[in-house]
Amino acid sequence: GDEDEEEEEEEADVGQDGDEKRRKRAAKTKKRPRALAVATNSALLRVFDPSTMACTAALPGHAGAILSLDASVGPNGECLVITGSRDHTVRLWDVTTAAAAVASGDATGHGAASTSGARCIAIGEGHVGAVAAVAFGHKNGTPIAMSGGADKVARVWDVRGALHSHRAAAAAAA
Repeated sequence: GDEDEEEEEEEADVGQDGDEKRRKRAAKTKKRPRALAVATNSALLRVFDPSTMACTAALPGHAGAILSLDASVGPNGECLVITGSRDHTVRLWDVTTAAAAVASGDATGHGAASTSGARCIAIGEGHVGAVAAVAFGHKNGTPIAMSGGADKVARVWDVRGALHSHRAAAAAAA
């Protein structure tokens, strides 16, 4: 009876304290660049400076309109965006440089003609219809992305593996 209710209240307090500790830790850590990734019924992923609404990057790659996107911070602090498109693909983008330009005030606002160093680092193929939903998540502490499409298939993508492959290819090219 009453003892069970008190125990539940104590557990709730512990959870709230844990949330408060996480918020305080996050506030003490290095601030992340702030930028706004937008899909505007076109094949371009656009990155905006939210304080000025200037487009700082326009990223080509998809052959059809982008229908969905999600953003996350990667395992090494990268600013990542995942997009799903009418072209049946999922793309993983590293927009760290575009977001950093926004944060530092170096964004020029001429992004419609540039990528600001942001780039597509992986393409996920396998859907046989438009990709209408994407989301980042974690499985056993490993970053993953999920997608769902008009083909009624849900797919899981290995974000850490894609980042590792991209770094290895960049190092080999250097």
